[in-house]
Amino acid sequence: MNKDKSTGIRISAIIVIVVLSVVVSTGARVFPAPLWSGDEGTTSQQWSFTLNDAAPPLPDTGWDNGYGTPQLSVYGSGWNNTIDGHQGVWTFSGFGSGVLVDIPNNPVSQPVKEIWVELIWEAASLSSYIPDQPIIGVWADDFEKQLMREESIGGNWKASLYKINIWPNPSAEQITINGDIRLDQIVVDTICIPEPATFGLLIGGAFMAIRRGRKIKD
Repeated sequence: MNKDKSTGIRISAIIVIVVLSVVVSTGARVFPAPLWSGDEGTTSQQWSFTLNDAAPPLPDTGWDNGYGTPQLSVYGSGWNNTIDGHQGVWTFSGFGSGVLVDIPNNPVSQPVKEIWVELIWEAASLSSYIPDQPIIGVWADDFEKQLMREESIGGNWKASLYKINIWPNPSAEQITINGDIRLDQIVVDTICIPEPATFGLLIGGAFMAIRRGRKIKD
């Protein structure tokens, strides 16, 4: 075999291996983080399930929640080390299986809590009566939910981004995820939002303090 040709084959094989390893376990966001991510009063947490089928699965390291440790409980679901090119995947088959996520947040009462949930998933096609898509819910009396974005990311895998508003803001959220799906990754961002009037009072108070300081100097 020609030396240059064999070298090219080896390089191609290395590239394929590297690409596959990235696809299997990237552990990265698909969509940009919210503009407010990292600000005071916000939380961020991710579960990529790549290490093992620990019960309960721990959130990935390097993600911040200054109000406590997020908890994720899995029920009626099977874990696969590798399936359809992705590492660390939970398979759900109906309403009797899924995950329950508990997110502690700012205990100070605020009117609204905004939650962004990003999922990497594929249809499992194990049930004839459960939708082959994520079913997202929250334990709250008043909330609204919308699918913001959804993209195919290779094979049958998709990334979906949901936004949920809860009012009034609870001290912790409970988010449920199920459906006839395989789940590879979860990212949850939260922020407590005060009323616009509250912002006005804060800005007005700061302005008056500045004016008082100037009068004293004069």
